[in-house]
Amino acid sequence: MLRHLTPQDLAAVIALDRLALGGWWSAGQYQEELHKTNTLLVGLELECHLIAIGAAWLILDEAHIVLLAVHPQYRGQGWGRRTLTYLLAEIPPHIRHATLEVRSQNQIALNLYQSLGFQILGRRPHYYQNPPDDALILWRREPDISLHERTPPIQ
Repeated sequence: MLRHLTPQDLAAVIALDRLALGGWWSAGQYQEELHKTNTLLVGLELECHLIAIGAAWLILDEAHIVLLAVHPQYRGQGWGRRTLTYLLAEIPPHIRHATLEVRSQNQIALNLYQSLGFQILGRRPHYYQNPPDDALILWRREPDISLHERTPPIQ
């Protein structure tokens, strides 16, 4: 089931972050994001377990995708695509553009984003550490591509 996450999901979100991202955000950061009105935080549950999360900061007419994570055991099965598609569909209609950064060496993520209409429009040299890597800046803009396509339900 895809849904908006709530403060009651904090422990599961932190556990998934540690497994999938090595502790990208702290518990305090997630707690803060769960209470912000301009943050959209969604999750995908499978058999009552949180297996994917996505987050976007809603700033004026832009959505900045700041997080997409899938449990390592469930990668390569389309769950990241479903989560990101749902996240994009849940963005309010006044939001006209979406952007994100991705490691230049992360070809799997880059393929996913490009297949959903994101285009590389910039590079931030030496943006990432451990291991060092550049960030590619991707954009998906209206009216070229709708941000508000609905994702089919999980069967």
